[in-house]
Amino acid sequence: MRLMDENEGVKEKLTTGQLSLSSAAAVQTFFREEEREHKHIITPEEKEKIISEIKDKNIRQTRRHIDDMKISLHGESVGKSNNRPIKIELDSETAKELAELQKISGGKEAKVLIKQLIRYELEKLKKRVTKQESQESNVKQNKTQSTQLTNQTEEQTICSPKTHSRYIPASVRAAVLSRANGRCEYISPITGERCTEIRNLQVDHEFAWGLGGSNDINNLQGICPACNTRRAINTYGLEKMNPYINKKSVHRQDAS
Repeated sequence: MRLMDENEGVKEKLTTGQLSLSSAAAVQTFFREEEREHKHIITPEEKEKIISEIKDKNIRQTRRHIDDMKISLHGESVGKSNNRPIKIELDSETAKELAELQKISGGKEAKVLIKQLIRYELEKLKKRVTKQESQESNVKQNKTQSTQLTNQTEEQTICSPKTHSRYIPASVRAAVLSRANGRCEYISPITGERCTEIRNLQVDHEFAWGLGGSNDINNLQGICPACNTRRAINTYGLEKMNPYINKKSVHRQDAS
């Protein structure tokens, strides 16, 4: 990863979990786009400052931070074909509060502040609706989850090979993902908090297969790619995992 080569502190942040691979890839893409599309050369000191600002942020927060930087730099948000101008009429009291907010924020343009406020409120509304839908779904799922896990665990005993193989039966994978309930099960050893990622979950070993870990359901986790890579770094070391990380980064750049 080019970002690790240019900034010494990135390796440490990746290893300790202060910086996720997804966030690192997003900010690296931002640096590249600024240089290629806007001819804006970001200095090493500025890059280090931006990396510090996204420390401990998840990928959604990182992308929002990058959008805010783009608005600040270029006066517009991402999504050239999707931008739609809208007219907003403010009453006198709201206009006064907006003017005060401009002063507090260091004189940002009103349209920039309004965009940021709208994005913030939409994000809050989206989270509230998603949480409500998730709670309703969990009520239904939890009624049958215990029975399903019991049956699938019994099936694992029958299907699992006796030899030390990487093969994980489909029934066991389904049981693990059902237990995960659509969310990464990785618990940060630093914060003690569970990862919030819900996309592209994989099934992998909590105690590494390469170190003798079994395919028992209690040693398997539903885990997102970023946390899986981070755990591999903690287990085998960054030096050993670096070729795999660079290989994945090259494949993503080629795909884009």
